Amino acid sequence: MSSKKDQMTLEQCFDLLKQKQVAIQELAFHSNQLGVQQQLDSLRELTKDFKSLKRKVDEFKKSKKPLQDAPALEVEYALLEDQALQKKRCLESVLYVCEVENVLQNAQTEFEERGLYLVERRGVFDSMYRPEHMETSARMHRDCVYTMRRSWAWLGIVSRCMEVHLANAAEYHQYFHEAQYLYEDMQQYLAWLNSENMRQRVETLEPSTIIKHIRDVTNRLHDYESRVERLSGRSADVYPIHLRKEVEEFGIKGRALVDYKHNEVSLKEGDECIVLNNTDGEVWQIRCSDSTETEVPGIVLVIPPPDKLAYDEAQRAKDQLQINWDTSVQRLRTQLTQYLTASAEDTTVKEVST
Repeated sequence: MSSKKDQMTLEQCFDLLKQKQVAIQELAFHSNQLGVQQQLDSLRELTKDFKSLKRKVDEFKKSKKPLQDAPALEVEYALLEDQALQKKRCLESVLYVCEVENVLQNAQTEFEERGLYLVERRGVFDSMYRPEHMETSARMHRDCVYTMRRSWAWLGIVSRCMEVHLANAAEYHQYFHEAQYLYEDMQQYLAWLNSENMRQRVETLEPSTIIKHIRDVTNRLHDYESRVERLSGRSADVYPIHLRKEVEEFGIKGRALVDYKHNEVSLKEGDECIVLNNTDGEVWQIRCSDSTETEVPGIVLVIPPPDKLAYDEAQRAKDQLQINWDTSVQRLRTQLTQYLTASAEDTTVKEVST
């Protein structure tokens, strides 16, 4: 047996691993850049002594006096490492989104700097006009002031376009993220159905046990069914944002988010066009309904749903759900048959014995 000192050291190691697991689990997910960065720093602080912990676990494992709980200690350490890695990946993913704050902050700074510069630019309305041309010059200056006002208002309109693109990007990511999670969850469930434990012969003779088992399986399947239905319903509303960077050979339909015009085009909100080239990212080449080909900022256009990739993802989930249903029915049929057979045999034995 191990000494009391060794046993206490082992217990202390267990306690430390448990404490770190809890600390990692309790690290909150913030939705702003600074908050997420602080949590990543906290995670690094929690994991900085992992190497020394691993050495300690290995010492217990290789001890000349094998300790009964050493394998369990190794499992706890592996769980701790896994939780830390998952938390790190999650926080880094959230940070990747939150870093867009910098882009918006830069835009806000740019707005203010341009406003300040224009106020300080005194020579805007200076001219060499003669008195008889004063009316013409005044009209030009007045038009300039009004146009400047409309230009600031236009930036507000563009920022609302950006909000639309932000919402579309968020929904695109969330849809495919949730679809992948659902698919993996159903895959794990299928692996459980095909596990050795589920293939073992049913030994119980308690009706409540088999009823509860059947209810648990069907409830799980109904939960998957509702999640697949929700995913399928959402698939029709996912904007194919990946096509904003991919050019199709024959163009793709675009739709104007706002009114937009210049010398060559006049688009109204909701007007449709054909996107011929969007490789630039900022300026897209389009063909209008009147066959005019011109360039417009990509930010004023969306490529509307449906998205084939979103539909395919929903269909994949439906196919997996069908496989899970078929496998579950087959497994439950076998288990129910085994249960009824065992119950009948047990009843026969009891009748004979009496």
